Amino acid sequence: MEGFWDIVLSKEVRAWGDTPSPAVAWLASHLPAPATVLVPGCGYGRNALGLARLGYRVVATDTSQAGLARARSAFADPAIEYLEQDAFGACGPVDAILAHYFLHLFLAAERSRLLTVWREALRPGGFIVLTALSTRCAFFGQGRELESGTWSNPGWIPIHFETPSALAAALEEQGFEAVHAEERLEPETKPTGQVDTASVYALARKRPMFEGAPR
Repeated sequence: MEGFWDIVLSKEVRAWGDTPSPAVAWLASHLPAPATVLVPGCGYGRNALGLARLGYRVVATDTSQAGLARARSAFADPAIEYLEQDAFGACGPVDAILAHYFLHLFLAAERSRLLTVWREALRPGGFIVLTALSTRCAFFGQGRELESGTWSNPGWIPIHFETPSALAAALEEQGFEAVHAEERLEPETKPTGQVDTASVYALARKRPMFEGAPR
């Protein structure tokens, strides 16, 4: 997967443009700055920079050296620490996590493990914002179904497609309090132009019962 993302993130034209996802503003509407936000799978850093410009301290991680190199040169800010780190590596404590279009890149067992890692990274009462491709997405169901709802699309990598209820349920199962989940059209500035992609947004909070858990 690292080789795939190195190719995507090193192209001259940035795959999703320079503007941060609306998920950045959505998180900011629930979490006052300053606070520390973890951005796993940060790519070339557009969302990390968006958070930093709103006054947050940001820890942004990725395994793609090409993505991190671009982030450190074109999307740098004193408030951002870019780290080369595996998605399952320990990180924290943080006040919030923004995982944009990231959780859906993993199979079911890995998704469950990631949610555990992120829950332990959060301080008590901390927020997590997840975004994922929706089952209403135009290319849902293309290719070969690897697991329920997870498809290996031609020319792409395996993607798990979500519904608001399913993503909220997954968060609840892992000890989060699901605050809100909804369908949204995600505006993406692709090399071919502006595209609105059917997506799921979910906001959750770490449950008090995990306040004493190792972080």
